Amino acid sequence: MSLIEKITYFVLLAVIVVGIYLDYNNQEFLTNAYAKEDGILENTTALMLFAGGILMFYRFLKLGRKKNGWFKLTTLGIALAFLFGAGEEISWGQRIFSVESSTFFLENNVQSETNFHNLEVGGVKLNKLIFGQILTAFILIYLIVFPILYKRWNTFKLLINKFAIPLPQVHHAVAYLTCLALLLLMSSGKKWEIQELALSLIFFFILWKPRNNIYEIKREINS
Repeated sequence: MSLIEKITYFVLLAVIVVGIYLDYNNQEFLTNAYAKEDGILENTTALMLFAGGILMFYRFLKLGRKKNGWFKLTTLGIALAFLFGAGEEISWGQRIFSVESSTFFLENNVQSETNFHNLEVGGVKLNKLIFGQILTAFILIYLIVFPILYKRWNTFKLLINKFAIPLPQVHHAVAYLTCLALLLLMSSGKKWEIQELALSLIFFFILWKPRNNIYEIKREINS
């Protein structure tokens, strides 16, 4: 771990501990100040997602000509996914620029905001289904199962490197699992705001320094 990662993990732990304390002692402050909409936690989450998108877009431009087509596709795809996540987190600047939601979002978004993750379709909340259960399952598989397969199955390792998929290091998985375990101590729904912050920070570090060094030119695997 780098020094900046150690410091970030320490700060993240402090954020969670304070959240747990407020959950048991002052939920009103937790909801209306500490983890409020457009507060420092949500804005930091959006900032880290944006930073991850810019990092990957920079690598796409800088390394694209020296890498294969799969590298370009995956790197650009990750960049767009992170930028999309950042836009969703701040409702595409709706509140920043005081833009009213369209009729569609007023009728189908549980918060009447211009974003997709809070849509309710046929009585099903997308945030709970896709961005909750499905995403959580994927994250756990990605953080735990993928690294094990990468280490023990050479074919899987070659495919991961060929498709330029950045893999987490051990401390990334440990950090997320620790955060998740601690957040389960909270009863307030605001714990998910803290979880989103943890994910944005940890995934930025995964992109910054992945386990498989796919951003080194010398490790290029031809398609």
